[in-house]
Amino acid sequence: MPDQRAADTFARREPSAALLVGLAVWLAVVVGASALLAPAVLGASDALFGDRFPPLRVFRRLVMLLAIVGLLFWARRLGIRRWAQIGLTPAGWRGAGAGWGLALGAVSGILLFAIELAGGWRVAVGWPGLLDAVEALAAGIVIGLLEEAICRGFLLFPFAPSSGRRFWLGAAAVSALYSTAHFARGGRGLELAIDGAVGWRMWAMVPARIVEHWDAWVGLFAVGVLFYALAARDGHVWRVAGLHAGAVVALQLGGAATEARPGSGDSLFFADGLNPGLPLAGLLLVALLLVARARKPSGPRLPDARDSGERATG
Repeated sequence: MPDQRAADTFARREPSAALLVGLAVWLAVVVGASALLAPAVLGASDALFGDRFPPLRVFRRLVMLLAIVGLLFWARRLGIRRWAQIGLTPAGWRGAGAGWGLALGAVSGILLFAIELAGGWRVAVGWPGLLDAVEALAAGIVIGLLEEAICRGFLLFPFAPSSGRRFWLGAAAVSALYSTAHFARGGRGLELAIDGAVGWRMWAMVPARIVEHWDAWVGLFAVGVLFYALAARDGHVWRVAGLHAGAVVALQLGGAATEARPGSGDSLFFADGLNPGLPLAGLLLVALLLVARARKPSGPRLPDARDSGERATG
């Protein structure tokens, strides 16, 4: 049910040509800045940490950081000054949404590894260590919260229409962006020389990677649309942030506790190190339908000023 207590904090704006141009400029700046900064950042990471953090992972974190900085600048120009305006409502955090989301996301991720172990695609190599668990939990919380605050918070609540075709067009556009961004990291076993053009090469290889792993792109797109609609129904992003975080924790711990069985052929869900988007989307959807303790919505809807008025006069 939408968070009525925060309804009057949402600075709703209808999508306009200016907003779309602003979004396009933001994307162009993020791509260009990340490509230009990649050599220095990747070189520093290699000098300080060696092989601890793969270059492709570092590059994706750089892209996320630049996206956040750009959105903070854009938010001020749009008059967004409260966390609740991008779905980070205090009432949503105090509720059970985040906790249930974390549990459902973790269970969904664990099921993927259980299926692969049962089918012989992967073998167990031992329990993850304490450091692995701490890193997985920290990564899950940070990635889940930041990505949802951007893709389902900032790009939903301030100016998304509340229902109808324009809502789903917005969901599709944001989800396509969300899915495509995951391919900036490349894939497992991909080696890139760290030179002045490394950032541009990383972006240039994204289209080919999407074509090669189209099913992962479709799955991530489906997850994006699912999360977009769920955040609109809830009136906050805490539940989807929990789902996202739980899935990341399970995938990282599962990756540390298992490995591909030699000679078993392609992995069922984890081909080339890309996120298992399609099966994970299905599992998350089933989990939400079976377990989530939320009233069935009549349709995707964002809180607006009328909600506050109805509540005050009701």
